Amino acid sequence: MIVDVEQWCEEMHMRIWLLDDLFGDEADLDFTPESLTSLEAALLDEFEELPDPGAVPIATYSADYLGEVLLQVTGGGWKVVAGVPIIKPDTVLGLRWLAPLDLVRIAVQRRTGEEFRRVHDAWTATAGEHKRAHPGWFPDKEPTPGLDLELPGPSAALDAWLTRHEREFPAWCARFGGEGVWDFSADSIDALTNAVFRETPTWAHFPEHPEFIDGAAWYWGEVLRRAVAGSWQHTPGERDGMTPTLGYFWVYRPDGGASFTPELNLANMVEREDRQRLPTILDTWTS
Repeated sequence: MIVDVEQWCEEMHMRIWLLDDLFGDEADLDFTPESLTSLEAALLDEFEELPDPGAVPIATYSADYLGEVLLQVTGGGWKVVAGVPIIKPDTVLGLRWLAPLDLVRIAVQRRTGEEFRRVHDAWTATAGEHKRAHPGWFPDKEPTPGLDLELPGPSAALDAWLTRHEREFPAWCARFGGEGVWDFSADSIDALTNAVFRETPTWAHFPEHPEFIDGAAWYWGEVLRRAVAGSWQHTPGERDGMTPTLGYFWVYRPDGGASFTPELNLANMVEREDRQRLPTILDTWTS
């Protein structure tokens, strides 16, 4: 039974990291709607039934992740009621509180493979309807330590990096671009994807081509930034293989609803040999 919701939230990022270790091959836990489908499929492969999900660590970790993805859509935060973690969406949306662990149990029981997305899609529709009626609203989520970002502030290194790539882009494009559109629009993603697979066909090639990867990451980040008037950020420090912003240049959506690290997006695309990865990310970014 959970008593201290603050301590429980502070430890959530570690539980989700453990979930990623357990299900990383079956589910790409990148906090997108698509990740809920793959997570639910992984749970169905793991369990025939789940009468008491609270006693099963993988189930509770999955509920943590599910709740975090849903709260990104609606805003709000976590609450503990009678020892059970509950997510409470922004009250203006009129949505009922939900125990993600109950939804995990229902998903395993019903075995449709669609229960997580059904709720996510319904909540997304409700939030979208409210947003259309109240354009100034955005999903103001209570920060979860270790998961939700704190903006690092001004960075001379970032300013210099952006200035250099804007200045050198014509030369970079002439060298690596090949044929295709390079106008920072969604139509230019095919050209970028082709260039990445041509120059760095595997993730192991990335360290061998730093000039290309750095320019490709800047270009992809600019596609995202311009699509929603986002902003570049830089978190100084040594990359640790765990924190997706530490030591990287990354982009942030102004409503706080999403952030992506372009270099890692490219690495993930190549590692998975998924040429639709970038369009999927753009859809998530602009939704």
